[in-house]
Amino acid sequence: MTWFADFIDAGGLAYADVISTHGYAANIDDLRKGIGGLDRLIRQHNAGKSKPIIVSEVGLTNTTVSPPLGNVSRVLNAEQAGAGLVKIYATMKSIPAVAQTVWYAALDDGTDPREPEANFGLYRQPTAGVSAYQPKPAAAAMSFFIRHLDGYRFSSAASVGADVSEMTFTNEAGGTRRLMWKNAPFADNDTATQDVPITTATDHRTIVRSYTGDVLAELGPGTSNIAVGIEPVYVEEVTAPR
Repeated sequence: MTWFADFIDAGGLAYADVISTHGYAANIDDLRKGIGGLDRLIRQHNAGKSKPIIVSEVGLTNTTVSPPLGNVSRVLNAEQAGAGLVKIYATMKSIPAVAQTVWYAALDDGTDPREPEANFGLYRQPTAGVSAYQPKPAAAAMSFFIRHLDGYRFSSAASVGADVSEMTFTNEAGGTRRLMWKNAPFADNDTATQDVPITTATDHRTIVRSYTGDVLAELGPGTSNIAVGIEPVYVEEVTAPR
């Protein structure tokens, strides 16, 4: 943030149509504070107006190397990277100034699991046993996120109980789709869950999906509890088939 403050003090905003920054962080709170803080800084020096922000790099590396070595955005396995991707993109959609978010990277730079900089990809490098680019969970997460929320805009964010975040997205037809997850650092391996009540209207059903789109549960009318952990779940109420 110091660099951007110096840039703005030097008059840089007068020459900038957009602002580019990186979003590497160990958890959603740090990411939100970083991007939100940059937007506030811009508005403070731009007559209260934002400039479009491009998060030109953000990602998570699944590496076996422990801190303090390597990038701050380390997770313990590819599943955590996939879950984190969904949280990151949902959060970036909730910040109006963010015009674009670019995931780093499409393809792993190498095959050594101990190398932090080699394991940011959505896909693995070919190996002797697998000649194609093998998708990691983050690739499936990205694909489903794009398809499931196509045409939907961020509507609201809320806390459910003490530890669960809920983000709601709506479309022009009045459709609503929600994402929920238990708050924790991206690399947290806590398996505990929190029960969240879900109310389904008469003649409707609620579909609960994993962060890669697999159906986890279908709930009938009434109120039911779902277990929400650190892996995000999609929740959508739809008209029941007749």
